[in-house]
Amino acid sequence: MRSKNNAGRHPVKLRFTSGTKSAYVAMSMFALPEEWDEDTYFSLKNKESREKYRRNNSILLKEIEHAEDLLYDLNKKGIKNMQPAKFKELFLAGEKQTPSFLQYFATFTGTQSGRTKEIYENTLRKIQRYTSATLFFEDIDRTWLQNFEKHLQEKGNSVNTIAIDFRSIRAVYNNAIDNDVVGLQYYPFRKFKIKKEETEHRAIGVDGLRKVFAFEGTESENWARDVAKLMFFLVGINAVDLFSLDDIVADRVGYRRSKTKRLYSIRLEPEMLPLLKQFKGQNHFLIFEEQFSTVGNFLKKLNGQLVTTKKGEKVIIKRGLNAIGESLNIPNLTSYVMRHT
Repeated sequence: MRSKNNAGRHPVKLRFTSGTKSAYVAMSMFALPEEWDEDTYFSLKNKESREKYRRNNSILLKEIEHAEDLLYDLNKKGIKNMQPAKFKELFLAGEKQTPSFLQYFATFTGTQSGRTKEIYENTLRKIQRYTSATLFFEDIDRTWLQNFEKHLQEKGNSVNTIAIDFRSIRAVYNNAIDNDVVGLQYYPFRKFKIKKEETEHRAIGVDGLRKVFAFEGTESENWARDVAKLMFFLVGINAVDLFSLDDIVADRVGYRRSKTKRLYSIRLEPEMLPLLKQFKGQNHFLIFEEQFSTVGNFLKKLNGQLVTTKKGEKVIIKRGLNAIGESLNIPNLTSYVMRHT
């Protein structure tokens, strides 16, 4: 109210105050006293100016939120009692709040694809269930990791499953550090070792393989058998790469493995041809991407072990490779076994 323009309207400004000092940022908006309300800003009672003032209020709310985010971020970093003029400088420079760990984790996950994306999404859900608080990079230290590890153990996660989760967290930290989102001093894995157990490399012998190839069962079992055969003929291709396999070039099947980025070129053998024809897609080389929304769903049908809960009891229904293995007395027959075979 201390000044007004030629139309008699007063300027709307943000005021940043600390102690006896203040700094102002003009919003390029002007209002008459009867148009202004301390709690709701521009009054929306006047129908002719309602739409304009609604936009003004939306802009003001965003600017105030930006200022509050900046203040919160500074306090989180231990920076308090900043001079209003300096705060104004940061505000006008457009300095944004450092994203929280979970915000950055979600953004990073969105850059991934296939099975890798599903792994990151699974880890993110576990962290969200573990803590409802806003989690910043600076909050995660060796103690936090140890407590989270204990929590996952109590939930029945295996050593190697927990290792996958911690490798996901570590990858997010490395990416954030590389992009100057967080300082190297906040890297929590310098004194925290990710535990792992050696896994048994299971494979079935020639006799078992012949039995699988000759097996005849239900429609879903025969489908799983044929996908497993294709995996075998493609020298142990994993589900992610089979799911999105490219076309044949010069009598060879070529692909770059999603996990290691290693390039593979596999000679097209006669045994592959009927299977490639059987699984040919309309818009893709193979039909799997057209049939399943995710690699995870593709694997569920292939391996065929569904776990549901009825009245608190776990019920295991076996189909696909699991059912084939049970019929042939081959324990725990899965796509993993076919790959290693």
